[in-house]
This record gives sequence, structure tokens and C-alpha cells, in this order.
Amino acid sequence: MGEYKSLDFSEISRLVELITEVSHRGDCSPSEAIDNISRLALPRSTDADLCEEVLASFVSRLRRLRMRRNELFGAPLFRDPAWDMLLDLYVAHHRKENLTVTSLCYGAGVPISTGTRHLQRLEDHGLVVREEDESDMRRTIAKPTAKAISGMQKIAHMLLEDWKAFATAVLPLE
Repeated sequence: MGEYKSLDFSEISRLVELITEVSHRGDCSPSEAIDNISRLALPRSTDADLCEEVLASFVSRLRRLRMRRNELFGAPLFRDPAWDMLLDLYVAHHRKENLTVTSLCYGAGVPISTGTRHLQRLEDHGLVVREEDESDMRRTIAKPTAKAISGMQKIAHMLLEDWKAFATAVLPLE
């Protein structure tokens, strides 16, 4: 599944029209129409691969939003290296990519010494494992554990549900 793009005003207007039309045809409220459309359009929780792809895409977008926020307000104000590392590790896991400790530190915007301290804490909590890179023994690969992946999936699900509830509540449908 590809990345989601932002909707412009005309696309939002068309979406509202579509929801209104579905609610009239289905003789239901706009909220029920959104739920009906969601059931048809969103992956079912039984389709684990597709659901995982949606979650990974969402987490990737969340990470980019955090980076933009840092650019706007200044990264030191919002620094949370351990969380940024978990976001990066979750996305890399889904993409079947390896991340080196150095790239994780760079992505979190902290020096390697600071980043390795945060990685050690994540490791102490059973969220990350470090392994030697078999292709280059000078590098160390960091990987999320099953506990980290499960936790990130739960958080992403909660965030998506909250966003869905928010969008349903604020869209001017009636």
C-alpha cells in the first residue's frame, strides 16, 4: 500500500458529498455511512499483512510529522530519541530493512554517545536487540523485539481509532 497524501479542499468537499450520498442511499446517519465505508475500505483485522502495512505506513507518516514539527519549532525543544528510534525501528522492521546504531542515532538527531545510552535503555526494557552486522563487522544492527513490535502496533491502532473518532466527530456531515 502506498503513502497517503493530504486532501485538498475540493477532495474533502467531494468526500463529504459521497458520505452524504451513501447515508441517503443506505437510509442511515452520516456516521453510520462512514462506518459502512470504513468496513469496506479499510483492511480487516484478520488480514494481518495488510493491517501491518497500514500501521507501518501510519507510523512512517507519524515520524515524518515529528520531523517537520522539529524543523518548525526546533528539535531540542521536543527531543525524544528513544521514541524516534522505536518509530524508525518499527518502520524498518516492516520494510525488512536493517538499521545500524549510527543511522538510528542520526535519525533521532542525537550524538552517538547519547543515542547508545537510549538504545541501552530500550534494550534493558526488552524492546531492542543489537547484533553484529555480518557483512561489516565494524557496524552494529539494532532490531525491535516482538515486544516492541506488538507495543507499536497497539499504539498505532489506538492512534488510528482516535483519529477516526475525531474525523467522524468534526466532519460537517449533517
